[in-house]
Amino acid sequence: MATTTAGPIYERSLLLQTALTLLFLLLIQYLTVKIYRTFIYPYCVSPLRHLPGPKDHVFLLGQDVNQFRSGCPNEPYLAWMRTGPTAPLIRYFTFGNSEALLVTSLAAHREILQTKCYSFTKPKFFVKLIGDIVGLGLVFAAGEEHKKQRKAPSGLFSYTNIKSYVPLFRRKAEELAGLFDKAIGNDGGIIEVASLYSRVNLDIIGLFALGIDLKYLDRPSTFHHCYHEVFEPTTFGAILTALNGFISIRWLPIEANRSFLRTNKVELQSVDPGYWNKDLMLDQILNAVAAVFPRNYYAFTAQGLKPHVRL
Repeated sequence: MATTTAGPIYERSLLLQTALTLLFLLLIQYLTVKIYRTFIYPYCVSPLRHLPGPKDHVFLLGQDVNQFRSGCPNEPYLAWMRTGPTAPLIRYFTFGNSEALLVTSLAAHREILQTKCYSFTKPKFFVKLIGDIVGLGLVFAAGEEHKKQRKAPSGLFSYTNIKSYVPLFRRKAEELAGLFDKAIGNDGGIIEVASLYSRVNLDIIGLFALGIDLKYLDRPSTFHHCYHEVFEPTTFGAILTALNGFISIRWLPIEANRSFLRTNKVELQSVDPGYWNKDLMLDQILNAVAAVFPRNYYAFTAQGLKPHVRL
């Protein structure tokens, strides 16, 4: 009787020991690969290691911390370009010592965006990072899917159609100038321009893409408030957004995530998909809405500070 019971016990013990050994070997293999990719490959093996680039990386976080601290979407990239104005490519590190390239030459831009545009796709982490905000429409489409989606709005952005909207752009610019005059008179010349720029851009998108005058420039709206919260989150929300590009934490039951989902839901419900595929239409609209924030009011501010510079 003792022999019959010892057999199964011995087998279970052997299976457990084998399973633990396999797990230990897998862990060793995983750690070895990670150490190689993080500390050896970028410095000793990568074909990009000889390219110029910044040296002030934060350990395991690369330049992500420096970009977060800069408070501007153009920094620290502009600073790097000033230190190496003739370099066509600048290499820098991101999270986990992953390599990234800043394209600075016109020839490289032309190849990436035109001649060989379908040979380059958006990084998966980047899609995951901002896909929840801007949707997965034309911005992230690749190959044949990109060609298909690009045809849909081509008439909207034709020269003739854009020219016909010039009076609309002028009218909205005059309305914006009127608000500036009013704010200067009421607040002693101090104006918070970011909100006004984003509101006028939303009005133009509504008329140009949807044929609807949203009139956000005239009055505050729930949509604009949510729009502002999505693109100007709290510090904790910004950290979660950055981490979500590498670790799936967007669905953790915490208040920052709940606020993001609520505001994003309001934006989605404000869009009428019409006859097009609902998900695809929402993605395209979110792409357009995201495009105006925050780069446009940074451009307007830069133009005001340096009026002699014109494109």
